[in-house]
Amino acid sequence: MADECTVPHLGSCPTTCPSTRTNNACIKFPNRNDCKQGEACKLIAVSENCGVQYACQPTVVSDPGTDFTFTIGINDQPNRAIISNIYGYTLPSSVTGTVTLQGVKDISRKKVIVDSSFLSLAKPTSFVVDNVELLQLTSLPASVTSVTIKNSGVVELAKVPLGPGVTSLSLEGNNSPVPTFPDPSSQDYAKFAGLTRLDLTNCQLPQIAWIFPPKLEHLVLTKNALTRIPPTVFGLNLTTLSLGENPLGNSAISSAEFEALKRIKQLTLPSGAVPPCEAGATLQPISTSGSLCVTVTPPSSSPSTGIIVGLTVGGAVLLLIVGVIFYRRRKAKATTTYHPYDNRRPSNPHRRSDCSFPRPQHPTGHKSDPHRGSSAEPLPRYTSTATGGSSSNPNNNPFGPFTNDKDAPATLGKSYFHTGTPNRTSTVSISDALNPAIPMLEADDMVYTRVLGRGAKGVVWLATYAGQACAVKKLADLAADADDALRNLIVESNLLFRLQHPRIIGLLGVVVPTSDDIALVMEFMDKGDLFECLQRTKQPTNAVGWAGDKGTYALHVAEGLASLHTRSPPIIHRDIKARNVLVDSAKGAKICDFGESRTRTFEETMTSNVGTARWIAPEVLINEDYSEKADIYSFGVLLSELDTHAIPYSDSTLEERQIMQLVAVNRLRPTFSPDCPEQIQHLARACMQADPMLRPDATRLVRTIMTILGSFVTL
Repeated sequence: MADECTVPHLGSCPTTCPSTRTNNACIKFPNRNDCKQGEACKLIAVSENCGVQYACQPTVVSDPGTDFTFTIGINDQPNRAIISNIYGYTLPSSVTGTVTLQGVKDISRKKVIVDSSFLSLAKPTSFVVDNVELLQLTSLPASVTSVTIKNSGVVELAKVPLGPGVTSLSLEGNNSPVPTFPDPSSQDYAKFAGLTRLDLTNCQLPQIAWIFPPKLEHLVLTKNALTRIPPTVFGLNLTTLSLGENPLGNSAISSAEFEALKRIKQLTLPSGAVPPCEAGATLQPISTSGSLCVTVTPPSSSPSTGIIVGLTVGGAVLLLIVGVIFYRRRKAKATTTYHPYDNRRPSNPHRRSDCSFPRPQHPTGHKSDPHRGSSAEPLPRYTSTATGGSSSNPNNNPFGPFTNDKDAPATLGKSYFHTGTPNRTSTVSISDALNPAIPMLEADDMVYTRVLGRGAKGVVWLATYAGQACAVKKLADLAADADDALRNLIVESNLLFRLQHPRIIGLLGVVVPTSDDIALVMEFMDKGDLFECLQRTKQPTNAVGWAGDKGTYALHVAEGLASLHTRSPPIIHRDIKARNVLVDSAKGAKICDFGESRTRTFEETMTSNVGTARWIAPEVLINEDYSEKADIYSFGVLLSELDTHAIPYSDSTLEERQIMQLVAVNRLRPTFSPDCPEQIQHLARACMQADPMLRPDATRLVRTIMTILGSFVTL
């Protein structure tokens, strides 16, 4: 620890050594031989604790103005000595600019202990450390918004001094050894939550599996050793991404990841020619930044024979049978008319759901217009005496004819709505399809704050309506299949309004600003989706274990499924997974994203291109008729997510199509950790039975989970 007896150290000049400069700084030495500058060196009175000390005026400490700089010097010049501590020296309140602690590049980094009084009065906006390894200083004043720690041997980012106001962090040149980022479950992760810019230039990072702060907009990864683009980058809402001077080579990304990169306004890729792409990938240009190898997604009607290679003969026969079933059913499906209420999406285990809310931040900086009512007022609605769907619905469908995004509006803090794709006349009649009983909200009373998440055809915004936080799901601007997206939103609106259950995300109303645009206004869940919650708690405590939050969330999802499945006819969600479960600190867990949901009918052939492959039941994968028991299978997979805090099969090296084929023939199921209670594993195995008839129904699920949770209670 820093103290007055550890020398040499930088401190305030004592009264016996009057300062000749306005900075009042002195470097204190243990003996006169270390201080050879004549009158510049003064004898300090003998201290009862430290003995005799000498001091001199350092010429490398700036006179404090709005900025302050201290250059830590070399040993042969006493007034530029390499100090060990900064103790008892407090910067004045006049320092409101940049505080810099500068080392000397041609000597080894010096470890310097800084005590808390150093910045106790100053209110700088920027804090810079170069070639100095700071010890003990763990926090900065709230006034600091930018921190730069260069060439300073940072190993654990958790130990970097930050403050509540820091939005920009640069760690350039911290490459010996390679730095590590705190786990999202740790308390240290919270201090990075406000970052919007992170610079990791020249840190020699060979790979990155970090969970980046959710607000990050600018990420600089220049001059590292990355051989592939970090997968966690694609889930961020980035404006800037710099990947220059990295050996990315011909590493391939998926088409969905390629589309995510195309949305980044300033993307920098390594210069030079890209080596030939491997089989299954093609070179595709991306803006003016260069080109990337993108995996070619094979047509869904073409069975993959390459998957069979390398498996046992018996397994190959089974997989061949599955391939034939895939081919025949898909070929037959190609000759049928596409059902307007059947939404199809590509399988992607990393896809963010349309209702996914990142770690919550209530909109404190964007308030409603004062003329629009006080925040204490209840959410205004337009009510209707109607009780059913429109009689003009051409299919007499109780849900009406049926989301997900790309580009967000640039204007924040005021009303904004997509006004339809230019030069397009919609073929969808909102007035005919939308249930007239749904509350209609005023577009002008909606105040948008920021984007919470994006899906394939829509975007979810955090907003306020008359002072109340809500989530607004809107159409993507310039969507190629805008009519289909509009139908999906209408169907989801009608369905959510009809459900109204405490374990299902609530619909507050809709906004219809034009004849070809609609937005769902839903309740806001302050902890985001369950997947992100699990990522933030990689090392579960008792509070988030099976006897705590995990068990509660599992029960809540089961209760939501029971509500869906006991209706007449039953409603099948078709996409149950952690991404589609929202969590609130007070309201618990709720099922969301009903873009895939539909009623169970025996007259229609059920389609399999729904949900995400790793959660889909075997009977759905082989295009067989299926029931609500498909949701039960997905619930079993969800239990593995709750247990491992990871995407199912993330411990496997198999490709996505291989996983689908092996699941279909009952040769592969998700794994569980050794610490998972046996009762939970037994329930999950029952849910994931190959025969749907052997799986428990949702009502039985609720009873079983309640019994299991009761067994965890200790008297």
